[in-house]
Amino acid sequence: MSKILADMTMADAYGNEVSAMTAPMPDSVRQEKVKIYYKQILDLHKVSVKDFMASYNWYESHPDRMKEVFEKVQADIANRKNKLGNPVDENAPVMFRLKGLFPYADKAILLHTSDTVRPFIKRQP
Repeated sequence: MSKILADMTMADAYGNEVSAMTAPMPDSVRQEKVKIYYKQILDLHKVSVKDFMASYNWYESHPDRMKEVFEKVQADIANRKNKLGNPVDENAPVMFRLKGLFPYADKAILLHTSDTVRPFIKRQP
């Protein structure tokens, strides 16, 4: 359950980030997109919506167990965040380092080689 809820938390954060970076969209549209992510997460974990809801309802009726699950979720998300490293760290992926200067850097395509020096000339093998 904690793995599923951690993935759902990430999907919800992603849905908020995408809606903030693109043209403003109504919250109802964002929620529909997040529901699609939730369904994909359940499919990934091979859990039906019915089984997930039954399990979630059980945890809701046992708050001490629910607290343990959410502590695991927080630990999992903190672990994922630590693996990413500091966005301004020189060893971080380029899109994270550029995000401070270029907020939409994750949409840029960076190539190791470029033909911009000699445009329209076929590169020789």
